[in-house]
Amino acid sequence: MRKKLNRTMALLLAALTVLSMSGMTAFADAELSTTPPIVEDGATEETPSDAITPPGIIDEIPSNPEGETPSEPESEGEAPVAPEQQPEPLPEENTPSQPEALPEDEPAAQPEAELEVPMAELTAVNNPIDNEVALRKALEVGGTVKLDDNIEAKSDLNISKSVILDLNGHALSAPAVLVDGSDVELIIKDEQAKTAPQVSDDYTVTYIAGKLEVKKEVIAANGAQITLESGIVSSTTNIALFAMGDKTGSELIPSVVTVNGGYVIAQEFAISAQGKGATIHFNGGVAEARDNAVIAGNGSTGYGGTIINITGGTLIGHIQSPGYASCGVYHPQQGILNISGGTIYSENGCGILMRGGELNLTGGSIIAEGDAETTGKVGDSRVVVSTSGVIFDADANYYDKENVNVEISGSASVSGSKSSVAVISNNDASKEQITITGGTYNKSPDEFVAEGKTEVAITRSSRTVYAVGESIPEVVKEAQPGDTISVLKGDDVSGIPEGVTVKNETGSDITVNGVTVPNGEKIEAPASSTSSSSSDGGKSFAQRNSDFWEEVRQSIEDAKDGDVIKVNAKNYDRMSWTVMRELERNEGVSLVIRWNGGEEIVIPAGKAQSSESTRIYWPLSMLEELYAEASLTAPETGKPSTPDKANPSTGR
Repeated sequence: MRKKLNRTMALLLAALTVLSMSGMTAFADAELSTTPPIVEDGATEETPSDAITPPGIIDEIPSNPEGETPSEPESEGEAPVAPEQQPEPLPEENTPSQPEALPEDEPAAQPEAELEVPMAELTAVNNPIDNEVALRKALEVGGTVKLDDNIEAKSDLNISKSVILDLNGHALSAPAVLVDGSDVELIIKDEQAKTAPQVSDDYTVTYIAGKLEVKKEVIAANGAQITLESGIVSSTTNIALFAMGDKTGSELIPSVVTVNGGYVIAQEFAISAQGKGATIHFNGGVAEARDNAVIAGNGSTGYGGTIINITGGTLIGHIQSPGYASCGVYHPQQGILNISGGTIYSENGCGILMRGGELNLTGGSIIAEGDAETTGKVGDSRVVVSTSGVIFDADANYYDKENVNVEISGSASVSGSKSSVAVISNNDASKEQITITGGTYNKSPDEFVAEGKTEVAITRSSRTVYAVGESIPEVVKEAQPGDTISVLKGDDVSGIPEGVTVKNETGSDITVNGVTVPNGEKIEAPASSTSSSSSDGGKSFAQRNSDFWEEVRQSIEDAKDGDVIKVNAKNYDRMSWTVMRELERNEGVSLVIRWNGGEEIVIPAGKAQSSESTRIYWPLSMLEELYAEASLTAPETGKPSTPDKANPSTGR
């Protein structure tokens, strides 16, 4: 009888336990239904392993209801039961068990359907990024991470999923940022940045935008990519953006840093590529180094195999360390440096310093400014360099010096206070590692001009520009009577406007516009068969272009502060450098240009481009790009200028 009573009580307790656990399970499922499922290991297609759970949910779900552990069954001292008489085992006390079938009035609880919410969206909606914890959780998930406040991270930020980081006008600081993995990309932007960085005539940068500031660097490693679209990336110590390849040189690790816009600034290297496969694409924006070089590699053995492409934007180099020189691009490693556009400015130093690798310079402007007698060290070499545009330093004796190859061609513009192009070497054969087939220069690159190429010097108002090869036609057609063209190399020069003085300084006879000119002689250029003429007094197009812009220059000279000069340039699409210089001098005058080739160009008062020693003219297509966001505003008030201040249109 006692045994039957004990068994009945035990069965009743078991049933009550089952009903209690059924209700607990339904409660837990209801809590989890608002989030993706929690996965520890072994994720399935339905439950991705990177699913995010809002804060607090995990802590609310105990691993065992009531926090109790299973207990052993009590024997109550009963004698063993024979196998044929042994009853069904009873559930252990406080241990959840699942019966074969629940009572009809208590159906099994069914989990609700999972929410189909993208991870990036869930992060943005449910978790405002206004503190370090929220930021790290968002970076773990990936997708778009938009800052809602300034954040200071106490330790390094590690990014292993692709992230679009929108600074949103805020500041994010961290010791360092590591972007790691071949399929991982970090895109940095600031949707609140309304304009691109502005660079003044003295190369001071003005830019209002959110900032990512690190003490060390933002690194792309193991094939990762970092792209800066807008915003500021700053390092307080050394490198700001760092592409890290394979530093052993044994394998290719294509880690990439791309700058399309924004502003990069660092104490030393703004951007660096080190190791095989490390790549830099600098397409726009501004990069600045307070000390040392703006873009740099590493001259240690094994750190080569890099690729650096510069197509636009502005690099600004300064120097603070006594005994050292600034540098725009420092290339001591084996690798390829391609420059087709942009401006590289070095204050009291060199523009480009090659101690290893290959340089292909086909466009852009290289400006090395400072005292011509200024010298200083770059990197860890004892060799000092001068304020020159492009330098090949063989005496530093870096491992790849024998393979250095420098080629300058196309429309490249190179200027330096000491020299435009120079070699530092005790071996004259090192000069053969530099070849010039094109470009313009403020000082003669005579000793590097390729065999068979023509070099000329154009002097106007005591200012001389040197042009080589394919750059000559564009330069000489801007010459006008009163200018002097000295032919230094070559045997045939054509397309020179009629009436321009031409000197033969080649050492042998030459042909000028089809007329033979003996060595040492000079002539006024006859009409060229390649120069177009018209009914306009028989003047060539170049002469008419020059006359038009001279009228514009005169109008600017005669204008008063607040005046707006409006002109219709039609197809006169090469504005003389004298016009820009006049705008510099008369800084209260604005210029508006309509032309056949593109959109209206507005050069506001006080916004003239600084003079460039090698520039003869400003293509209107370039000015259209430079002043794409400019408008007529009064500098003092920021209000639009009144139209009644405009002068009558100048043109033909």
